[in-house]
Amino acid sequence: MTVRSRPISFALAAAVALTCLAATGGSAFEPGLQAEPTELEALLVAIEAALEETGVPGVGLALVGGDGVDGDRFEWTGGVGVEDRATGTPVGPGTLFRMGSVSKSFVSLAVLQLVEEGAIGLDDPVRSLIPEVELENPWEESEPVRVVHLLEHTAGFDDMHLPEYALRDPEITLREGLAFHPDSRVTRWPPGLHFSYSNSGPAVAAYLVESLADRTFEEHVRERIFLPLGMQTAGFRLTPSVEAGLATGYAADGLTERPYAHISLRPSGALNASPQDMAAFVRMLLDRGRTGEGELVSPESIERMETPGSPLSARHAIRAGYALGNMATPRRGFLWRGHAGGIDGFIAEYGYLVDENVGYAIAMNAENGAAFARVNELVKDHLTRELTPPEPELAAPSAEGVANLEPYAGFYVSVAPRLEITRFVDRILGVVRVEAGGSTLRTTPVLGDQGALLPLGNGRFRAEEDPIATVAFMDVEGEGRILQAYSSVLQGSYERVSPLSVRVRWALSLASLLLMASSLAFAVVWVPRRLLGGLRDRNLGVRAWPALAVLCLAGAAVLLTLGGADPMYLGTPTIYSVGFSALTLLFAGAALAGAVSLVRTRRDGMKQGAWWHALLVTGANLLVAVYLGSHGILGLRFWSY
Repeated sequence: MTVRSRPISFALAAAVALTCLAATGGSAFEPGLQAEPTELEALLVAIEAALEETGVPGVGLALVGGDGVDGDRFEWTGGVGVEDRATGTPVGPGTLFRMGSVSKSFVSLAVLQLVEEGAIGLDDPVRSLIPEVELENPWEESEPVRVVHLLEHTAGFDDMHLPEYALRDPEITLREGLAFHPDSRVTRWPPGLHFSYSNSGPAVAAYLVESLADRTFEEHVRERIFLPLGMQTAGFRLTPSVEAGLATGYAADGLTERPYAHISLRPSGALNASPQDMAAFVRMLLDRGRTGEGELVSPESIERMETPGSPLSARHAIRAGYALGNMATPRRGFLWRGHAGGIDGFIAEYGYLVDENVGYAIAMNAENGAAFARVNELVKDHLTRELTPPEPELAAPSAEGVANLEPYAGFYVSVAPRLEITRFVDRILGVVRVEAGGSTLRTTPVLGDQGALLPLGNGRFRAEEDPIATVAFMDVEGEGRILQAYSSVLQGSYERVSPLSVRVRWALSLASLLLMASSLAFAVVWVPRRLLGGLRDRNLGVRAWPALAVLCLAGAAVLLTLGGADPMYLGTPTIYSVGFSALTLLFAGAALAGAVSLVRTRRDGMKQGAWWHALLVTGANLLVAVYLGSHGILGLRFWSY
């Protein structure tokens, strides 16, 4: 079923839908949990309206529900809009889309098959299995990186670094991709402590599959997963057949074409699949590993795939969060499971409700996150329109309950950034204030909305619309109090810090920002005066060096923002990456020169107010330079980091 991206009347839409549903076997509704055609068409028309308003070319869609083994089922695959603006070809059930990180679910599934066969264990140390793959773990003897850590993003690795993202060799092998830049695979805390998303981990797990299967990961997954599921067109490489059936990817504007991005670690994000392919995959998950011809994996393996096992929170009875290539996301009382993905020109996601037996897959050929969120909401609302959310987990009888919430209050700062190099930002903006109020905890992040957490006992909490415990407070020897959250109001890993340290950091940051901005504002006045001869300071450097330092830092920030549009801009030596490195060094040099100039002048020939302002700005510059330098930002060469 396809709907073109021009306005159509509801009556015409219904007629088109009935015709296509009758003609397309893979898209037909079957008895059971089926929706009325008009309800389906209402969804498609709403999606089309969203595409029209946001300028997105097209969306591929799969809706699945019911028990596929017993025959009580529905399944619809198709699309809305066009797969290519130039040709106007409508999106269809077989249109291929790039699925991005949805690929990781297939890595986990392949590993689970090997676990069932006894070839590997989730708790096996990675170094003993594939010692040729470089990874650095200071805690290796007592707490090695295990297979489960790779799949649940709890190894403590950085995400891939920019040089890895910038490597676009279509013929590179997985082993070569892993050997290219292993710097990102350095554990930052004992494995199994925090979740931190990293594309490197699943790629290492995929190489483990290759080494055990003695063939490429792509070949193994095609034989063991794609073909048994009937995913005939799914794959990880740009073959001639894929190129012929692949939708054109676009930037967020829906107009600028994005070339096919070849990535070095294909198992982590290179999957190409159609709505029909993804419908088969979601159906298998709902049927707990069963297929029309047997069993891909056992129900127990599917349940393990959905249940986090390695982070600290999992050891405190929190079943929410990221598991084996599968993440739980609370929404309006339901706990959706699945995975999202994004890659140049595309955004995708699949999701499903285990107990309610419904699921979906969405793929969009534009990098428009707002449009994708709208379509996602429409699809989930459609699938749950007649469903009642399960009864939420209630507080267990506990003296800790409502009466003793105050011990959890305080300031918490993010401790598990996706990239270690961004920690300097998290220390200022990644702060959450937790306050006890009545029968709940109130969470107020610096960036984000305030939320409320309901106590469930034993340090476990949930947001009001979360069906299960999604937040845990835990005391860890050597780490202090840790907060890990996967709720609808708060996500991430945090550690409690003193209120004084937070307030001092905020005060210094704000004061430095204002002083540095004032330096540029004052320069607008004194520079013209100097040029016109109205300012005769003998020590111009006292004014000039602080302003020049601020200009250098502002320029570096601009280059970083512009360069962030494409990994090639920062991940290779370009005007953006080299310019950022040079300007941050110039910033530090100018800040130091300003200090030297101040010491030499000692207010000689300057108005007292101007000298003191220069002193304060110079102090702010030096403080910022020391802070950035301590986090490795000054002179940072993204292309080799």
